[in-house]
Amino acid sequence: WHAKTRELMIRELSDHLPSHPLIPADGRLNTELWGDWNREQGQSMEGVLDLRDAELPGEPDSLRVDHVNTRFKWQFLTRKSWRLDFSGFRIDQAGAPWSSDRLTLERNIPGNLGLWVSADLLEVAFPLELTQRIMSVYETPWPRNVPRSASGSVTGFDLVLDRRWKLYMTAGKFESVSATDWGRWPSVTGLRGDVDLLAGSGQTTVQGRDVRVEWPRNFRRPLIADFPSCTLDIGWGDRWQVHVRDCSLENDLIRAHGRLNFAQTEGKPAVDVNVAIDHAKVADLDPYWPHALIKPRVSDWLSACLVGGQVTGGQLSLRGDRDDWPFTGYEGQLEASVEFEGLVLDYYPGWPRAAGASGSAIFRGQSMIVDAALSDLSG
Repeated sequence: WHAKTRELMIRELSDHLPSHPLIPADGRLNTELWGDWNREQGQSMEGVLDLRDAELPGEPDSLRVDHVNTRFKWQFLTRKSWRLDFSGFRIDQAGAPWSSDRLTLERNIPGNLGLWVSADLLEVAFPLELTQRIMSVYETPWPRNVPRSASGSVTGFDLVLDRRWKLYMTAGKFESVSATDWGRWPSVTGLRGDVDLLAGSGQTTVQGRDVRVEWPRNFRRPLIADFPSCTLDIGWGDRWQVHVRDCSLENDLIRAHGRLNFAQTEGKPAVDVNVAIDHAKVADLDPYWPHALIKPRVSDWLSACLVGGQVTGGQLSLRGDRDDWPFTGYEGQLEASVEFEGLVLDYYPGWPRAAGASGSAIFRGQSMIVDAALSDLSG
């Protein structure tokens, strides 16, 4: 069969087609296509498509697309087995145009393939929204540790989800990526790097200048810093684990480097953290005390007490199950050391201010040891 349309109103056509997440509910269609169908091999279709002002239904909101122009081939057997190939793909969504020489979507439940997305180039926002629409149609919840909103571009991209919508592999090189709205994790803007995950393990490298980190459950103010390098070794399966190594952070406020390990447990994850600080401005640390990790009275005291001075060196070591925090029964380990100079302290309301303190402090579990000299107390 062969068909050609000019300014076809999709709303009038969609009522007569089988329901499918990739069939728009609205829009204007100009296309020429040809194909064949039989009961054993299903529907085979290819052609040229030009779609304007389209709307893909889904929850919580419909996905609107301003313009799509592409050559395509679609092999459709059942809702559980189909493949859609695009070439010369060009799209304009929300006034932001982009294109890819090749884009493929495939689903094959009998072959344990929930969804495969592959492209030479992708602008992250559109395929992320499209995948959420497809998953909502199949009444599949979105993974907790995957952001719901993102932007940026990925080249050489592949994503494979198995029939249970669990991640099997993903790979690609990303640029200017932002990730938001993903539960307990911080929102991050301005990263670049690459990802290579396969069959339960893999690695991601990230870096960036003026990266913006927003983490309201811990930080009262966004953190903007350079990340010269950072490598994440990732494992998943029955339990996930993320090992962050060779990681450094720099800005006018602080310079630090270290490694972090997070591992899934029955409740909150187990952590193993080792971080060294080369330099920090004490007063400016106030918005960044990890409020989810320390008690409110401790963070309030730190905010009110430390009003000036410099940290010239320090190290933090934290290891244990976060369900046991703050390790009062020695279920885990907390040890930190810091060297400081010119420290200014309002250590208790109504007491004299202490200034010019230099020395060191060591924190072990519930104890603190301070060795310091003080140059000024209440003048």
